[in-house]
Amino acid sequence: MGYYPDMATTVELPPDLLERFRRVATARGVDVRELIAQAAAREVERFESEEATRPTNRPEDMTAEEWITNWRILVADMREWTSKHLPPGHFVDDSRESIHD
Repeated sequence: MGYYPDMATTVELPPDLLERFRRVATARGVDVRELIAQAAAREVERFESEEATRPTNRPEDMTAEEWITNWRILVADMREWTSKHLPPGHFVDDSRESIHD
């Protein structure tokens, strides 16, 4: 894997994360851009691997067990997303009375 300037893109990283990348790159004796490219490649490979093992989403091809598996994956993904994006203890009042206010 190499750094390809003609395929470069700008990514805004939080300063503390960039500093962590710089420290690791220095310790490994590699360019920080190469280290970030390697980390991105590993993440893409992990994503592709997970996608390859996910069951089909075509309802007509799914068994009851696959429906349940997909449901559990959806719930887990939603829990992960909310844990990262909503404050602890966040409550949404979706009662009939509240949605008509």
